[in-house]
Amino acid sequence: MENKIHGLPSSEKLKSKKAIGQIFQEKTSVFKFPLNCLYQKNPDNVLPKITSVASKRNFKRAVDRNIIKRRIREAYRLNKDILTNQSESRKLNLVFIYVAKEIMSFQEIEKSMVHILSTVSKK
Repeated sequence: MENKIHGLPSSEKLKSKKAIGQIFQEKTSVFKFPLNCLYQKNPDNVLPKITSVASKRNFKRAVDRNIIKRRIREAYRLNKDILTNQSESRKLNLVFIYVAKEIMSFQEIEKSMVHILSTVSKK
């Protein structure tokens, strides 16, 4: 099997329904169109863990939701060093919610991602 050097490893993906539910209850967020980021500190993390959400209400076709989630993950992967450079920011669980009604370009999503990550890292 091939070793992915530049991928987003499974250890950085937030999969626990319980953890995701807690993030939605806490509601600490940062918004920059087209992304809303909910986050929560988790002292158990070594690296930040993320998940992405695209609404089925706005995007009926799974293909469209998957494209959006791939773009969000890629924008995070390329810019995650903003968070991982600071030790306190490493202990975060993040949920990225796509709020636009149409599919935006990767450049727009990445611009929003950079703004959100820099804001979260300062808090």
